[in-house]
Amino acid sequence: MEEKRIEQYLNEGENIVWMGKVKENDYLTTRSLNVFPLIVLWLAAEGVILGWAISNRIFGQAFNVYYLVLSIVAIVLHLIPVGIWFFSVSEKNAELNGTEYAVTESRLLILHSSKHDSCESVALGDVLDVRLKRSLAEMIMGTGRIVVETEDEKIVLYSIDKADKIFRKVYRAVLGKGNADE
Repeated sequence: MEEKRIEQYLNEGENIVWMGKVKENDYLTTRSLNVFPLIVLWLAAEGVILGWAISNRIFGQAFNVYYLVLSIVAIVLHLIPVGIWFFSVSEKNAELNGTEYAVTESRLLILHSSKHDSCESVALGDVLDVRLKRSLAEMIMGTGRIVVETEDEKIVLYSIDKADKIFRKVYRAVLGKGNADE
Protein backbone atom coordinates (compact mmCIF):
# COMPACT_ATOMS: atom_id res chain seq x y z
CA MET A 1 0.00 0.00 0.00
CA GLU A 2 1.33 3.40 -0.99
CA GLU A 3 1.93 5.85 1.84
CA LYS A 4 -0.14 8.99 1.44
CA ARG A 5 1.36 12.45 1.54
CA ILE A 6 -0.41 15.58 2.71
CA GLU A 7 -0.24 17.09 -0.81
CA GLN A 8 -2.81 14.50 -1.91
CA TYR A 9 -5.42 16.16 0.33
CA LEU A 10 -5.04 19.65 -1.13
CA ASN A 11 -7.85 21.14 -3.18
CA GLU A 12 -7.13 22.41 -6.66
CA GLY A 13 -5.52 25.84 -6.50
CA GLU A 14 -4.90 25.59 -2.75
CA ASN A 15 -1.46 26.93 -1.79
CA ILE A 16 0.58 25.79 1.19
CA VAL A 17 1.68 28.52 3.62
CA TRP A 18 3.64 26.06 5.77
CA MET A 19 4.17 22.32 5.74
CA GLY A 20 6.09 20.18 8.22
CA LYS A 21 6.10 16.99 10.19
CA VAL A 22 6.62 15.82 13.73
CA LYS A 23 10.27 15.64 14.73
CA GLU A 24 10.89 11.89 15.15
CA ASN A 25 10.85 10.65 18.77
CA ASP A 26 10.87 14.22 20.12
CA TYR A 27 7.69 13.65 22.12
CA LEU A 28 9.27 10.77 24.06
CA THR A 29 12.52 12.67 24.60
CA THR A 30 10.92 15.91 25.82
CA ARG A 31 8.47 14.13 28.11
CA SER A 32 11.37 12.17 29.61
CA LEU A 33 13.39 15.36 30.14
CA ASN A 34 10.37 17.01 31.78
CA VAL A 35 10.21 14.35 34.49
CA PHE A 36 13.99 14.04 34.94
CA PRO A 37 14.05 16.10 38.19
CA LEU A 38 11.37 13.82 39.65
CA ILE A 39 13.38 10.76 38.64
CA VAL A 40 16.46 12.16 40.42
CA LEU A 41 14.43 12.83 43.60
CA TRP A 42 12.87 9.35 43.42
CA LEU A 43 16.28 7.70 43.03
CA ALA A 44 17.66 9.74 45.95
CA ALA A 45 14.75 8.66 48.18
CA GLU A 46 15.16 5.03 47.16
CA GLY A 47 18.91 5.33 47.81
CA VAL A 48 18.27 6.61 51.33
CA ILE A 49 15.85 3.76 52.06
CA LEU A 50 18.17 1.11 50.65
CA GLY A 51 21.18 2.72 52.36
CA TRP A 52 19.36 2.60 55.66
CA ALA A 53 18.46 -1.08 55.15
CA ILE A 54 22.04 -1.98 54.20
CA SER A 55 23.58 0.00 57.07
CA ASN A 56 21.36 -1.84 59.55
CA ARG A 57 22.66 -5.11 58.18
CA ILE A 58 26.32 -4.01 58.04
CA PHE A 59 26.49 -2.58 61.55
CA GLY A 60 25.24 -5.76 63.14
CA GLN A 61 21.71 -4.73 63.99
CA ALA A 62 19.13 -7.40 63.54
CA PHE A 63 17.93 -7.47 59.96
CA ASN A 64 14.22 -7.94 59.92
CA VAL A 65 12.64 -9.73 56.96
CA TYR A 66 9.69 -7.40 57.42
CA TYR A 67 11.85 -4.42 56.30
CA LEU A 68 13.10 -6.35 53.29
CA VAL A 69 9.57 -7.22 52.19
CA LEU A 70 8.42 -3.66 52.85
CA SER A 71 11.30 -2.28 50.72
CA ILE A 72 10.50 -4.63 47.83
CA VAL A 73 6.80 -3.74 47.97
CA ALA A 74 7.64 -0.01 48.05
CA ILE A 75 9.91 -0.32 45.01
CA VAL A 76 7.29 -2.29 43.07
CA LEU A 77 4.60 0.24 43.96
CA HIS A 78 6.87 3.02 42.71
CA LEU A 79 7.53 1.19 39.46
CA ILE A 80 3.86 0.62 38.57
CA PRO A 81 3.11 4.34 37.88
CA VAL A 82 6.44 4.68 36.07
CA GLY A 83 5.53 1.75 33.83
CA ILE A 84 2.08 3.19 33.13
CA TRP A 85 3.58 6.61 32.34
CA PHE A 86 6.25 5.13 30.06
CA PHE A 87 3.70 2.99 28.20
CA SER A 88 1.36 5.95 27.58
CA VAL A 89 4.20 8.25 26.46
CA SER A 90 5.66 5.56 24.18
CA GLU A 91 2.23 4.91 22.66
CA LYS A 92 1.67 8.64 21.99
CA ASN A 93 5.19 8.92 20.53
CA ALA A 94 4.51 6.03 18.13
CA GLU A 95 1.18 7.63 17.16
CA LEU A 96 2.85 10.98 16.42
CA ASN A 97 5.85 9.71 14.45
CA GLY A 98 5.15 10.25 10.77
CA THR A 99 2.38 12.82 11.37
CA GLU A 100 2.45 15.67 8.84
CA TYR A 101 1.01 19.16 9.16
CA ALA A 102 0.13 21.78 6.58
CA VAL A 103 -1.41 25.24 6.70
CA THR A 104 -2.96 26.64 3.54
CA GLU A 105 -4.67 30.00 3.00
CA SER A 106 -7.97 28.41 4.04
CA ARG A 107 -7.37 25.44 6.35
CA LEU A 108 -5.14 23.42 8.64
CA LEU A 109 -4.44 19.83 7.61
CA ILE A 110 -3.13 17.06 9.85
CA LEU A 111 -2.23 13.73 8.26
CA HIS A 112 -2.06 10.92 10.83
CA SER A 113 -0.02 8.23 9.09
CA SER A 114 -0.25 5.93 12.11
CA LYS A 115 -4.05 6.05 11.96
CA HIS A 116 -4.35 4.45 8.55
CA ASP A 117 -3.62 7.69 6.72
CA SER A 118 -6.53 9.68 8.12
CA CYS A 119 -6.46 13.41 7.38
CA GLU A 120 -8.02 15.95 9.70
CA SER A 121 -9.02 19.33 8.24
CA VAL A 122 -9.93 22.53 10.09
CA ALA A 123 -11.09 25.69 8.35
CA LEU A 124 -8.96 28.67 9.42
CA GLY A 125 -12.14 30.72 9.76
CA ASP A 126 -13.17 28.42 12.63
CA VAL A 127 -9.95 29.02 14.57
CA LEU A 128 -10.42 31.20 17.65
CA ASP A 129 -6.88 31.19 19.04
CA VAL A 130 -3.36 30.05 18.23
CA ARG A 131 -0.71 29.72 20.97
CA LEU A 132 2.85 28.52 21.23
CA LYS A 133 3.70 26.30 24.21
CA ARG A 134 7.20 25.21 25.11
CA SER A 135 8.50 23.40 28.15
CA LEU A 136 12.10 23.74 29.24
CA ALA A 137 12.82 20.36 27.63
CA GLU A 138 11.26 21.50 24.36
CA MET A 139 13.38 24.66 24.44
CA ILE A 140 16.48 22.51 24.91
CA MET A 141 15.43 20.28 21.99
CA GLY A 142 14.54 23.29 19.81
CA THR A 143 10.91 22.25 19.41
CA GLY A 144 7.51 23.28 20.70
CA ARG A 145 3.76 22.74 20.48
CA ILE A 146 1.38 24.94 18.58
CA VAL A 147 -2.11 24.87 20.08
CA VAL A 148 -4.96 25.73 17.73
CA GLU A 149 -8.35 26.29 19.38
CA THR A 150 -11.71 26.22 17.66
CA GLU A 151 -15.12 26.45 19.24
CA ASP A 152 -15.41 22.65 19.26
CA GLU A 153 -11.89 21.39 19.92
CA LYS A 154 -8.30 22.08 20.83
CA ILE A 155 -5.76 20.76 18.31
CA VAL A 156 -2.13 20.39 19.31
CA LEU A 157 0.61 20.30 16.70
CA TYR A 158 3.28 18.39 18.62
CA SER A 159 7.06 18.38 18.24
CA ILE A 160 7.38 21.23 15.76
CA ASP A 161 11.00 22.00 14.91
CA LYS A 162 11.80 25.76 15.13
CA ALA A 163 8.37 26.24 16.69
CA ASP A 164 8.68 30.01 17.30
CA LYS A 165 9.27 30.70 13.60
CA ILE A 166 6.52 28.30 12.49
CA PHE A 167 4.11 29.73 15.08
CA ARG A 168 4.43 33.19 13.50
CA LYS A 169 3.59 31.72 10.07
CA VAL A 170 0.57 29.85 11.38
CA TYR A 171 -0.60 32.86 13.42
CA ARG A 172 -0.40 35.18 10.40
CA ALA A 173 -2.21 32.66 8.19
CA VAL A 174 -5.03 32.33 10.73
CA LEU A 175 -5.38 36.09 11.15
CA GLY A 176 -5.57 36.46 7.37
CA LYS A 177 -2.61 38.79 6.93
CA GLY A 178 -1.60 37.21 3.64
CA ASN A 179 1.79 35.67 3.06
CA ALA A 180 3.34 34.61 6.34
CA ASP A 181 6.89 35.24 5.08
CA GLU A 182 6.44 39.00 4.79
